[in-house]
Amino acid sequence: MHLLPAKRPGEFVNGRGVKPFADFKHIIANLRSCFDVRIVSLHSDGEPLLNKRLEAYIEHLTMLGIYVTVSSNCSLLSDERSHRLIKAGLRMVGTDFCADPALYERLRVRGVWRETLASSLRSLDRSRFKPTFLARRDAPVSPDS
Repeated sequence: MHLLPAKRPGEFVNGRGVKPFADFKHIIANLRSCFDVRIVSLHSDGEPLLNKRLEAYIEHLTMLGIYVTVSSNCSLLSDERSHRLIKAGLRMVGTDFCADPALYERLRVRGVWRETLASSLRSLDRSRFKPTFLARRDAPVSPDS
């Protein structure tokens, strides 16, 4: 489900930038009336963490018993934000975080590889999940890399 359908920076398909929460709830209710919705992945053409109310969307789905994931590059994942997302019920973050610091920083405006990795690892430590970070060719990534 797209929460922030950007065509290009500053331009949004729906003209408002973020799907209104009432519309989101209506769409979920319609889907649940036709299907057994068990998992919803919140993502976009941009970055879902730009949605300042993302926690409300996640909490709504979680209260309905739906497993919630987001797709993010994690560059905006602060300690405070990760705490709020986990508390809201976020279960998984799919990311394209790459192991090569230079490539990561070239692909992301103002992206700082070490800061993003450290923040992501702190978020994982705070959660009850203990996944392994894998880089290309299954080479483990450590915070000291």
